[in-house]
Amino acid sequence: MRRASLTDNLLLHFSIIPQFSSNEYLLHKPIPFEMIIFLVLFFSLMLLLALGFRHSFYLTMIKKIYGQYSYAYVSKYKSITKRNPYSYCFKDDFLYHLKSVNEALKCTKLFEVDKVDVLKGFPYDTSFKQVFDQHNQPDCFVLNKNKKNILKIAGYNSQVFQQKEKSLLYFWNDKLFMQELVFGDLKENSPQNIIQQLQDKYDIAIPYHKNFTIKDTRDNYLYFTDSGFYLSLKIFNLNNQSIQAVLKH
Repeated sequence: MRRASLTDNLLLHFSIIPQFSSNEYLLHKPIPFEMIIFLVLFFSLMLLLALGFRHSFYLTMIKKIYGQYSYAYVSKYKSITKRNPYSYCFKDDFLYHLKSVNEALKCTKLFEVDKVDVLKGFPYDTSFKQVFDQHNQPDCFVLNKNKKNILKIAGYNSQVFQQKEKSLLYFWNDKLFMQELVFGDLKENSPQNIIQQLQDKYDIAIPYHKNFTIKDTRDNYLYFTDSGFYLSLKIFNLNNQSIQAVLKH
């Protein structure tokens, strides 16, 4: 028998090495670094889009079920986006504006008249839905929760005393309890112009004060505020149940 030569051994050795087809070679070829980066970015983008769509779908469902001006929708929108879904009606804390109800009652500059006219629009205890159905989307909106009570403030552009003003409607558990006119024209003579119109309206002399109250026999109050950067008139009725609830809180 012939002994295997060195050549035979080499041929046998190489004959058992796996031979790859072109397709198998592509499967075993290392993936380029650029391709790995692209795939990571692609799947990250897909994940972000999926999360964004989930949040968008969730907010849409809450809006449909509870309403776009509900506490459920606004609070969830804020928790997801970290911002308010609507323009704010004022920059400071809303509690500052509620405290002015107490300030109006304690104000020493008090003028009594036969009747304080409620601002044109809606009577007290009108529901938020009734206002929304008539005026549609407000120009600004604020919502806050105090324990189980919901405070809403809807603002609409108006022209009762001057062109640059906004009418704010305050709702306690969806019932209107106070109206406020906020004046955007803060020129030096603006407070005097407002006071002059009040004097003409109620036929009384009102010297300038930064704060004063006009009251009638039915416990309707009109409270004037001029802080230098905020000029407004608030109107409310002390006998209103919502006002009483606000004063307790």
